[in-house]
Amino acid sequence: MLSSVIRCGGRQAASSKMTPAVSMAIRRFDPLEAKMAQKKQELMAQQQQAEGDQNRVTYATKDDFKHTVQDSRFTGAADSETGQVPTKWQKKFLVITKLYPSVEDIPPFVHHGTMNRMHDRMRVVFIVTASIFFFSTFYIAERAMAHKIARDRDAGVVVHKM
Repeated sequence: MLSSVIRCGGRQAASSKMTPAVSMAIRRFDPLEAKMAQKKQELMAQQQQAEGDQNRVTYATKDDFKHTVQDSRFTGAADSETGQVPTKWQKKFLVITKLYPSVEDIPPFVHHGTMNRMHDRMRVVFIVTASIFFFSTFYIAERAMAHKIARDRDAGVVVHKM
């Protein structure tokens, strides 16, 4: 009850005979006040750590990548629970994306993570291939149209209507 009096702003504490030192001593032992003070200290520590992290240069080197990412990849043999059987086309794509050196080196079961990596790399291959196809088709069509216009101009064809 005494802690609730203190939380209420001390309205009832002023009418009682408590001195400020006694009310501070009671407040110090209040569990809610202790939790709030602890939370405040944690937040201040996090802010100081965040300020320190902002001043630090963050970049990764090749060695960092090898130690953190490449070593954590599972490269062992997969089984029916941890992998899948690749199809004929998936085997070709695994070789195209350089996840395996040849079709003969592909095991009967390939990990799901390796297949996901293959799908991500194939997405890039398809985008590049489609872009090259589109721009080459556009270039060939433009060149053919320029050749037709030059041929008609040399033949003396005059266009009256479009």
